[in-house]
Amino acid sequence: GKTHKDAASVRSDYPIPPLTGIYYFEVKILSKGRDG
Repeated sequence: GKTHKDAASVRSDYPIPPLTGIYYFEVKILSKGRDG
């Protein structure tokens, strides 16, 4: 996206445990994409 208002999403191979209240994870950006 071009501004801070653009949406994003992440897909993971590891599901969030159902009873977890807060879940933290880190991602590594592999490509900024066309509009990065």
